[in-house]
Amino acid sequence: MEENNNQKKRVFVFNKTYVIISLVWMLTFATSTKFHSFVVTGFIYYTSVLGDSKKKDEKDNKKTKTVKVIEPKDEMFEKTMIGLGDSIMFGKGTDGYTVAQQIGDKHSMTVHDYSLSGATMAYLKRKEGNNRYNIYEQVEEAIKNIKKADYIIFNGGTNDIIPKLKIKMGNITKDFDEERDITTFCGAMEEAIYLLKKNYPNATIVYVRSHNMKRRDYESQLVCGDIAIKICQKWGIGYADVFNDSDFNTFLERYSQYTATTGEYPTGDLVHPSKEGYELFYIPLIEDAMREISNRKSY
Repeated sequence: MEENNNQKKRVFVFNKTYVIISLVWMLTFATSTKFHSFVVTGFIYYTSVLGDSKKKDEKDNKKTKTVKVIEPKDEMFEKTMIGLGDSIMFGKGTDGYTVAQQIGDKHSMTVHDYSLSGATMAYLKRKEGNNRYNIYEQVEEAIKNIKKADYIIFNGGTNDIIPKLKIKMGNITKDFDEERDITTFCGAMEEAIYLLKKNYPNATIVYVRSHNMKRRDYESQLVCGDIAIKICQKWGIGYADVFNDSDFNTFLERYSQYTATTGEYPTGDLVHPSKEGYELFYIPLIEDAMREISNRKSY
């Protein structure tokens, strides 16, 4: 029992001794030169470094000005556009949501669209039950109904190269006054451009060359498309060459997903773009061509 009491006493003395030593050390340090140096150094650092930094921040804040960001001007905003062409422009793969309307909705444009599935550039005399609607006639109807247009986009050729229609390609005329045979692709396209330029002299006109389609003969697409571009160059209109300037090629299986799905073609019909197909491959090129020609006309 006595041994246990002595142990408790030693513990108590041990703790008291350490408390006394700690107090002595703190008093000694507080009165030392090093302590004063530490305090003074800290004060100088705060006032000189942190204080100057704070003043600099305040000074910089006074110099800061709000800069207004100027958005690029939308040249197509609230303009008027005419759309012409076959099922590619009509938007057969988007339930009739036409290419012109898709672009028009992006820019709050007024759109007048005359495109129709099955249309050919060349003039074909229609028979009872024949729903083919000639692009040349679309132009005539637009001229009759629309007096002013800022933009005109059109295509043609996708159906002209269908073998059973037996449409001749024809030849590009040598000048601008030669008589044009509208029963041929070349003659009808030149006549359509002539009428558009005559009746809408201030409009930006853009031809849209369709993508490479597996359900059309490759050589025919190549020949017809190249001739169409030459006609555009002759008449000084713009063109969006989806065939050459994009990689949208449905001969390659991976691109079928960007065309419309049907019962006959559940993975894509290889011809008519889906909405994603238009957004990826068509609309950017068409808009670029519209801007390029519009800017060229403003010089």
